[in-house]
Amino acid sequence: MTEWNRRLLILWSWFVRISTNFLPDSVWTMRLRGRLYGVAMKRCGIDFQVGSQVTLIGLQNISVGNHVYIAPSVVCLASHDIEFEHEVMIAYHSVITDGNHTAIHGSYRYGPRREAAVHVGRGAWISANCTLLPGVTIGSGTVVAANSAVSRDLPENSVSGGVPARVLSGGPSLDPKTKYESRRNAA
Repeated sequence: MTEWNRRLLILWSWFVRISTNFLPDSVWTMRLRGRLYGVAMKRCGIDFQVGSQVTLIGLQNISVGNHVYIAPSVVCLASHDIEFEHEVMIAYHSVITDGNHTAIHGSYRYGPRREAAVHVGRGAWISANCTLLPGVTIGSGTVVAANSAVSRDLPENSVSGGVPARVLSGGPSLDPKTKYESRRNAA
C-alpha cells in the first residue's frame, strides 16, 4: 500500500468519525458507522456495529466477522493485522494495538517498532477499559475482565483478568446448561 493510499484511509476514518459523531448511538446509526468503516477494511462481515467516538486507524489491516460490536470510545490502532471473529463484543474505552515501541540505548523515542497480529476469537467479550497488546490471541468464548491488560494469549472459554491478564476460571465449557447437567449427572 502506498503512502498516499494510507493517508486517504486515515482521512476516511476521520470523516466517518466526525460526520456520524452527532448521531445518537442507536442500532441503526451504529450499523451505519460499521458499514462506512467496513468499506475500507480488509474484511467486514454483516451487522458490524460501531459506537460513537471510536477511533479506528489502519482500516486496511482490520478484519471483522459477522455481528461484531464496538462500544463508544474504543481505540483500535492497526499497523500490522487485527482480526475480530464473529460475535465479538468490545466494551467502552478499550484499546487494541498491534504495534509497540522498543528501547534502544535506554530510550523508547527512537527504538524500532515491534508489530505482531492481534486475534480475538468468536464470541469473546472484551470488557471496559481493557488493553490488548501486540501478538495476543484471545480464545473463542473468552471473557476479559474490566481494566485488564492482555500481554499474552488467553485460552478458549475462560474468564481472564488482571494486569497482566491471567486465567481466573474456565474449562472446556462455560455454558451454564452444560455445568448444570454435569452437576446433575454427578449426583
